[in-house]
Amino acid sequence: MIKLKNILVIALLMTSMALAARDNNSDNDRQNKWMNEYREYKQEFLSKEVDLTPSQKSEFFPLYNEMEQEIFNVNLEARKAEQTISQKDDASNNDYLEAAKLMVDVKTKEARIETEYFEKFAKILDSRQLFLLKRAETRFSRNMLQHHKEASRRTR
Repeated sequence: MIKLKNILVIALLMTSMALAARDNNSDNDRQNKWMNEYREYKQEFLSKEVDLTPSQKSEFFPLYNEMEQEIFNVNLEARKAEQTISQKDDASNNDYLEAAKLMVDVKTKEARIETEYFEKFAKILDSRQLFLLKRAETRFSRNMLQHHKEASRRTR
């Protein structure tokens, strides 16, 4: 489950970074629109799969979005370290080691963040919904990967 989530986060990160690299405001608008549509779609998907009440939605999704932003930031930090070391002509062994540690620590940091937010979610969702949430996240990631594969085949 975490691997699929990592793949999705990395794909989103790379897409976001590529779009953000463009200076044009319309590109930033498109990126923001895409991210908002993605977030809305994911929230709808999770709402249905977990059977959230309107009250639960209003409490849950702000926390869920916070969690996703923290995970995104952890991945962004590791990606920046990877890019920095890749572009450095005079990188030392220590530079490589530090960057590698950051990249490896991503999974640990993500797990800590998920555990922290799981406890917060437990105050909003019942046990069954917590279980369904984890399963829904996995399904969502699989669906997104499948959609990406199909889109890639169509554009070839």
